[in-house]
Amino acid sequence: MIEYEKVRVDVRVISMAVLALEPMLEESKESYSQLFENLRQRGFQKPSLVVSDANKGLVAAVRESFPGASWQRCKVHFMRNILVQVSQKEKASFAVQIKGIWLAPTAELARQRADNLIERYEKWFPRAIEILEDGLEDSLAFYTFP
Repeated sequence: MIEYEKVRVDVRVISMAVLALEPMLEESKESYSQLFENLRQRGFQKPSLVVSDANKGLVAAVRESFPGASWQRCKVHFMRNILVQVSQKEKASFAVQIKGIWLAPTAELARQRADNLIERYEKWFPRAIEILEDGLEDSLAFYTFP
């Protein structure tokens, strides 16, 4: 499904088409590769950035089908994976801080905010912090774009 999103290009905000794909029943590399080949045959050009959950088959198919395209871990799915490891009492505060990572104006500040969060919570929620550390860089790919 094609959606239109407002995107900042230099100093202007423009409307840009975004191709949104629904999850597949069979989430294997082969099924996603077939889907991407079908899209190419219909005229789809190589994307600059693909955002998805961390499904291994999908990520492998993106890398194989679109060499040179960037892949980014979906921050919504990523946050859910992290927040499930945080106590209910701390969840709201933790969520505000983790959202601040992706709201940072630069990748450097995003990493600094992540480091602060890691330092603050690594003893309280070690599994949440481990997930954050393992996937952080994959969630920051958008910072390489203007």
